This record gives sequence, structure tokens and C-alpha cells, in this order.
Amino acid sequence: MELRLDETDIPLLIQDKIFDESGNFVYEPDAMAVGMGYEGDVILINLTPTPFLEVSTRIYRFRLLNGSNARTYRIAFTKAGDEELLPYHVIGTDGGLLERPHDASEVFLSPAERVDVLLDLRRFEVGEELVLKSLPFDPMHREHEMEMGESMEHMRHMEHMGHMEHMNHMEMGHHHHMDHQMGPARLPDGSEFHLVRLVVAEKTDYSRSVPETLSEIPQADLDRADTRPITISMTTDDQGMRWLINGNTHRMDEFPIVVQRGAREIWEIHNDEKSMPHPAHLHGFQFRVMERAGTPEQVAHLAVDEKGRMVTDVGSKDTVLLWPGETVKCAMDFSHSFEGEQLYMFHCHILEHETGMMLNLKIVDPPG
Repeated sequence: MELRLDETDIPLLIQDKIFDESGNFVYEPDAMAVGMGYEGDVILINLTPTPFLEVSTRIYRFRLLNGSNARTYRIAFTKAGDEELLPYHVIGTDGGLLERPHDASEVFLSPAERVDVLLDLRRFEVGEELVLKSLPFDPMHREHEMEMGESMEHMRHMEHMGHMEHMNHMEMGHHHHMDHQMGPARLPDGSEFHLVRLVVAEKTDYSRSVPETLSEIPQADLDRADTRPITISMTTDDQGMRWLINGNTHRMDEFPIVVQRGAREIWEIHNDEKSMPHPAHLHGFQFRVMERAGTPEQVAHLAVDEKGRMVTDVGSKDTVLLWPGETVKCAMDFSHSFEGEQLYMFHCHILEHETGMMLNLKIVDPPG
């Protein structure tokens, strides 16, 4: 398709940051940010705020990576000033190309997840503008509902009011931080905002089409696979709020999961209802998402098959987003070519959760 890296094949690193008055990054998570993830109020694409890209009337490949600490994005394209979502092709996820292109107009992308899309701009005219944006959604912070419902609603209200004051300051041309005593302005989780502005600058005669077949992904033999339950939960004790995997927090010298090299397992990962979205990440291996159950409606309507899978689930993965109350089955293949004992980790990829929400995984040689 004559895609040229950085010209028509474009990596996009998405991050949200907080800056101080001198333009330096600020990372000072309070107790709330440690529990729920640290989020910024300035969106950067390839370390650039409010970027734009001049494009021509052809097919572009965008390789999107969510490099944020904690923020999930709902990725879509629209014409500037228009709410109608533009179609695109999803052609790759974490582990590379899919077997075939899949049509989509929106996908959720959690921290560490990758998605490659093809956007066809041949029907647009010079001078038209398009926007790559994150659509609004319910961030589903359910972790405090049973103990602190009213307090959480108050905090959400204060966060919203802070966001409104932040917007008013920006519209008036003020600096993007509020009064120092109020702390930095927040961009609430699940907000709508622009990521990249695309400006059609050139008409191009482009006749190539999207291939019908992209790759071949081998299917794991699961006939003798054991099922391993994995549960994500939260507890509140004298240490405060703590996130757990199978009731445990991380300890360097403990290996709760031990498997033989070449083993195949089905991991049934469940996220408690009283929780928040968690991107579960495995080091060293790719896996296949087999099925989703208990998926909230704002996501469930995007399922592409009878197993409830999203378009971002159909390839090889190393990170999978679990919403509150959701259970995701994953096919794991622990085949590798290394000699001796190997150590890996399984953890939540929200940066502030990694110190506790992490399990050591040991791969051992089969007996004999």
C-alpha cells in the first residue's frame, strides 16, 4: 500500500500530563491518585500538545499507543464540527497484524494497549478538516460505592466544578492552572477532547485497496488446558485502599503462579463489581482473548462476535481491559525457547497500581 513511516504510516503516542507554571512535568500523586491512577489535564500526542497533521486524499495507517499512566481513551474520527463517526479499519493490536481488517468507528484503548488503524481519506476535499478524538464515556469508578457513595459523589462534583473553572480560565486566555491553593486543574476521566487535527492539504490520485488477508495467527490447542481463576478486587483496611490480585499484593520473593514451559492454560480473569477498569498486562507472552461476559452496556454494544469480544480482542494481546463486573477468558501459551527457570510478571498497567497489583510468574522446565 506504499505506506511510508512518519509520512503515511504514523505512530501516535497518547499521554496526559500535568505541567507547572514553568512548563515542567509534575508528578505528585495524592492518596486519591494512588488509588485511582494519576491523570493529567493536558493531552500530548508524541509529546506535542494540540497537534495537527497535513494529509492528502489517500489511505493512512495510524499506530496508536496509550502511554498514559491511567487514562483510557475512546478512539474515533469525525469531520471537524460534526458528530458523525467516520469508519476506519482495525488491522493490528498489541501483538501485530490481525488475520483480516475489521471495520470499526470507535475502540477503547487502555494504558499499554496498542491498535493500528487504516483511515481512508480519498472522499475528502482539500481544505476539509478531520479530528482524531476521544469520545465521552462513563469511567465506571465503582470502588467506593458501598462505603463512600456520598463522599465519592461530592468528590466527582468538585472535580467537575474544577474542570469547568479550568475551561473558563482557558477561554479567557488564562494559564491552564487554577489558583495554587486549589491545585492543578483536572480533566475528568471519560471527558471528550481532541487528540489530533487532520487538515486535507493535497489531492492525490490513489487507487490501492486494503488487503483482504493480513496475516495468519496460529490457534492454541486447548484440549488439555487447565483453567486458572484470576480475581481483581479492592480492600480497605488500616493501610487504606489496596488493590489485590487473587487476594494478594506483590511480594518480590513469592511466586503465586508456577507453570511448566509449553503449558497451555485458560485464564479466567474477573474484575469485581465494586472496582474500576483495570488493564491487565502479561510480560513475556502474547495471549488470545476467547470470551467476555458481564460487559457493561457502553462497551457491550461494540461486540463483534457471539463471544462478546471487542475488535481490539481479536488479535494477539499482552494487555486486556477489564471493566467492573466483567470476566474475560484468555488462552495462554507458555511456550518459549529459553533454557532453565524464567521469571515474568502479571500486573495492572495503571502505573500507580503496579506496586501492589502484581504477581510473579515462574516458568519451569518440564520434569525429565
